[in-house]
Amino acid sequence: MRRMLFFVLMAVSMMAFCTAMFAQVTLEIDPPVSYPGYDEIVTLSVYISGISADQPMRGFDMQVNFDPTYLSCDAEDFIEGSFLEDAAAEHGLRTQFYVRESSGAWIVSCAILSVPPGTPTQPFGADGDGVLFSLNLKTLNKPSCYTAIPVTLSNIRMRDELNHDIYLDSHLDAEIYIHPTLVIPLYEGWNLISSWVIPPDMALEEVFKDLREDGYLIKVQDENGDAYVKTLGNIWQNDVGPYEMEEGYYVMVNQDCELIIEGKCVLLPMTVQLYEGWNMIPYPYSISQPALDVLQDLIDEGAFLKVQDENGLYIVKNLLGEFDDLIGGFEEGEGYYLLVSEDTSITFPGPNRKKAYIRSLEHNKQK
Repeated sequence: MRRMLFFVLMAVSMMAFCTAMFAQVTLEIDPPVSYPGYDEIVTLSVYISGISADQPMRGFDMQVNFDPTYLSCDAEDFIEGSFLEDAAAEHGLRTQFYVRESSGAWIVSCAILSVPPGTPTQPFGADGDGVLFSLNLKTLNKPSCYTAIPVTLSNIRMRDELNHDIYLDSHLDAEIYIHPTLVIPLYEGWNLISSWVIPPDMALEEVFKDLREDGYLIKVQDENGDAYVKTLGNIWQNDVGPYEMEEGYYVMVNQDCELIIEGKCVLLPMTVQLYEGWNMIPYPYSISQPALDVLQDLIDEGAFLKVQDENGLYIVKNLLGEFDDLIGGFEEGEGYYLLVSEDTSITFPGPNRKKAYIRSLEHNKQK
């Protein structure tokens, strides 16, 4: 019996020893992945785990990094966590939590003040797991689409009561994907629209649901003349079918309003089939580009005849063989009426074409 008890105690001791020896000190941002929309607040918590009672934490410093093109915050958006604060409160002490901006990043520091003397067998500080601090990040009006916006931690230093470094085994950063929102201004009468945002439900009834329920929508029509319209029986009838990203649509409303589409970025490149004669085409980008650049391949192959926007402005070749360009740039949310001399297609390339991107920047500077 005594021998059995001895082995049980030895096993428990070995388990405790192994736990202490192989405990991993990990720092992670929670949640690791977020999918907000525009102008939303994403709350991230920096969580520590595995701090040993033999070397408890007294303080920390670290740098928080993110791209200010997509995310923003102020010093007030950093909130002290309970990990050090609770340990200090148990002894009637307080902490100092300090945040400052440095070269586009944020430095976060926290420490327990007036540390009472510990002993070799009972050092003072916080141990175990807990939240070091939280951060409220605001998303800006720029979609990241399928590219993650990283929120990272660097220059991490954690200290015990003797100001010795606490070794960090690993740390995990976070990623934020900003889902796009497209707001298309609609004006009383006819509007020619398209979208670079894929709605979650492609049913035409769902895409135009808010306009219909708010009483603004009169009619939606495609290039074939098929319509989504209210019948004499006061019932909405859809002869168009589902919403197609490769199409432009005429939308008639009874007063100025907005069509809001939330979802995912369109997958590019996208090829749109064109037929001899008039076609309604989309413009599947969030930034303006010179119309002639977008149409250049059609011009080079000799199929382009004319393009026209909803206001009747156009691009067409004059008698001197030069283009009269009254449109200038293609704009997000707009659709265009395109006349071609034969069956062909137009391809909208992905955003990784450096040449097109530079031309787009030059065009926007001239606007």
